[in-house]
Amino acid sequence: MKRIYITVLLLIFAGFICVYEFMFVSKNCDDFVYKINNLQKAYMNNEREEALMLSADINEDWNEQVKKIDMLLYHDYVDAITVNMSKLSIYIREEEAVSFYSTCREITDELESLKNSEIPNLENII
Repeated sequence: MKRIYITVLLLIFAGFICVYEFMFVSKNCDDFVYKINNLQKAYMNNEREEALMLSADINEDWNEQVKKIDMLLYHDYVDAITVNMSKLSIYIREEEAVSFYSTCREITDELESLKNSEIPNLENII
């Protein structure tokens, strides 16, 4: 009987960890999509200095969060987002609007894909 109690407790603990991971990843993905949208608005309004500061803030925030996210997810997904985020400030400085917007779109798509990959549905399980 003691083994059953321990097994049930471990299953409950595993469930809490899964819920925490899902909520953590979803919240971070939504936050960074919001920040990227604000960055695009600043760039669109020709506020280059503000866009550069936002880009630096986004990069700094991402580098802090990526350490935690790397523990939970595949590194390949996260590395691609990191590389694209580092390109943003270069595109802002060199005023390459097409590259900037396409990279922002890539980042938001990758973040949405990352978020969707954590949803417990049949497609992700199998």
